[in-house]
Amino acid sequence: ESFTKLEVSNYSPEEFKERLKVENKSSPNAVEQKHNEKSVSVSASKSEKSHDSSKSKSMESNGAYSNELENVIAKLEQKLPPVPTASYQFLTDWKKISKYPVLKYQYLKQFPPEKFPELFKHYMEPEIFPEILSTLSSSFMENGDDIVPYMMHLSTVGRFNTMLMFMADPEKEDLRKLLSYAEMSGYPSDEVEALLKLYKI
Repeated sequence: ESFTKLEVSNYSPEEFKERLKVENKSSPNAVEQKHNEKSVSVSASKSEKSHDSSKSKSMESNGAYSNELENVIAKLEQKLPPVPTASYQFLTDWKKISKYPVLKYQYLKQFPPEKFPELFKHYMEPEIFPEILSTLSSSFMENGDDIVPYMMHLSTVGRFNTMLMFMADPEKEDLRKLLSYAEMSGYPSDEVEALLKLYKI
């Protein structure tokens, strides 16, 4: 196909056959060259993807380290508030430490759960309730702490059912984790069943 009619006419049949042999021998080399170029391109692409993956993992690692460092700084800079005696004090303290998971965990750990209905007899801010559940489902569960007393007394705060009704899906997922954890807590089955009924979502 590489010969024009004019070029073919310039050769004798024997010469033309010889030229065809030369052309056919050179063609595989061209194909091989293209194949090699493609292989190099694919290899470079894989290398680039591997680099991007390593970079992504490095960023995730740095993010986790940054969060841990932030919590350490929180311990140094923030003083853990004492046990509140009024709802406004609890809310003020909670907002002050809201950026620091470690402090929220410590704050709830020192807080007697039976004080929830005392402080929030009539009303608990809707945004506080799921944040407390989130702390229970993360820090408390990770440390193997007892969450049942907190769950029981939280169910007695003002407008409890209304807050349950308006929980977002991620908040409901936290609640499901807590209820599953409570089922394996070793409490009597009747107490656990009563808790599950209270938090039915």
